[in-house]
Amino acid sequence: MKEVRKIWEQTANDKLAEHNLNFIDSRSYADQGKDIEPQLKMGSVATKLERDAYETAKAAAKEKGELFNGIVPVTIRGEINLMITERNRLVRTRELADLRESQLFIVPAAPTPKYKPSQDSNDELEQAESVVERIKQARIQRQIAKEAADALEKQRIAQQQRDMADKKERERLLAQEEARQAKREQHRVQIAAQEADFKAQHGHISHQELSNQHRLLKNIDQESDFGQRLKTLLHLDQQMSEWQHYRSEPGTTDHQKQLTGREQHKIGSHIISHSKQLLEHIKSISDLSTRQAHTKTLERVFDDIKDRQQSALSPDQQGQMRTVSAEINGYSRDINRSRGMSLSF
Repeated sequence: MKEVRKIWEQTANDKLAEHNLNFIDSRSYADQGKDIEPQLKMGSVATKLERDAYETAKAAAKEKGELFNGIVPVTIRGEINLMITERNRLVRTRELADLRESQLFIVPAAPTPKYKPSQDSNDELEQAESVVERIKQARIQRQIAKEAADALEKQRIAQQQRDMADKKERERLLAQEEARQAKREQHRVQIAAQEADFKAQHGHISHQELSNQHRLLKNIDQESDFGQRLKTLLHLDQQMSEWQHYRSEPGTTDHQKQLTGREQHKIGSHIISHSKQLLEHIKSISDLSTRQAHTKTLERVFDDIKDRQQSALSPDQQGQMRTVSAEINGYSRDINRSRGMSLSF
């Protein structure tokens, strides 16, 4: 900045020299050794207030035909600058008086001084110095107050920014929670719809009748106790197959597949339990030929069910199915041996 001011000083003084005008000095008053107080910066607002008041007073004086000699400043800054101007005037007057007195001392033969003696007393100058000192103190206090106000403003802005950040974070968390809640609600609706479809499918499969023309029922008395029990076993097998078909459909969801798996596990347990009961029922039949025929039918039916439903059963149920199959096959061999022995006898 000082370099720029120096360049401007040189440029301006070149032009001032062309018109025999006084030069300017880019240095501060302090660097020039002048005891002159710089004025306060007025700013656009204060300057406009002073200018408007000046123009208004000037127009009023002109309208009244009075002589206009200026006005008293209407702003605090204007009043302070007026005091500084007066103080600087007194300083310049004193300096000029001191200079002229020293010139008179150096040249005592001068008949008469070529200047008007100063009418300003030292008391006036001291009073002006006191006013300027008060102005300086007031400026210092204003600067301190301004810095304190700036610090408070920075704290307020920082707190406001923290509050805004906290608010945004709360809004973000709230939006996330609302999104999660909406997603949960959407999922709940989807699950409810899937379970309703599964329930309808469950009703359809549960109430579907077993065909009397089933190939394994052709040679069985369906009205007999064994025939009714066998139909129940075949009906469970049919339900297991229907659920397996439903499970493999493209539109079946994962949740519906889980529900289907539970239903198949339940039916698998019923098949195992019912097969054991049917075997015990066969063992209780007194007629050997009937027992042999029913055992052969149960063996064929159970092996068919085991082979087709193996993949739909749990590992534990698969083990139970193999155990029941072994029991049925073992009893079939035993009864065949018994019949052979009876015929031989």
